[in-house]
Amino acid sequence: MALPATLAPLRPAGNDATNDPASTIDNQIRDLKQLIADLFGIPVDPTSLTAAIMAVTAAGVASGITIGGAAPATPVANRLYTDSIVKGWVKFQVNGTIDDDLNVASITDNGAGDWTVVWDTDFANSTYCVLCTFQAGDDDIEPAITVDDDNSPTAGTTRINYASNALLADPAGATVRLFVMAIGDQ
Repeated sequence: MALPATLAPLRPAGNDATNDPASTIDNQIRDLKQLIADLFGIPVDPTSLTAAIMAVTAAGVASGITIGGAAPATPVANRLYTDSIVKGWVKFQVNGTIDDDLNVASITDNGAGDWTVVWDTDFANSTYCVLCTFQAGDDDIEPAITVDDDNSPTAGTTRINYASNALLADPAGATVRLFVMAIGDQ
């Protein structure tokens, strides 16, 4: 079975397909898988079709990648590991209204300067990493946003506190937004 001319390998002048090992379908599959590995930084076993599972759209953009395994003690440069990908993020208003998110079921407004992020898909444990920040308010003095140290994260929730001048308070200003992102095993 011959490949269309646009996919046929380039050959030096005088080299025909019968003597060219690159013309075999196995070698072409190997080369395609290696190209995928090089483009997306995914380790691909050239002898196995199941090593990398991808759906590629007509435009050639990856629409789904299955990545497995935890990062080793010293991660390989330019590789993706399941425990190093952002698993959830949210942009929300002081009243708990979500503007946009990934993997967030809801925001609970617990009172002034106190919110709970409820994850759609729980984390594997409570040791995931959470980063939170905010869009500055109008008249805040020494503002800070933190993961609540009295209510440690659970696999399914993270509690966030905002303080102004060391006291829990809602940030001032109509356009204030809070941002939370989490990375870890799920």
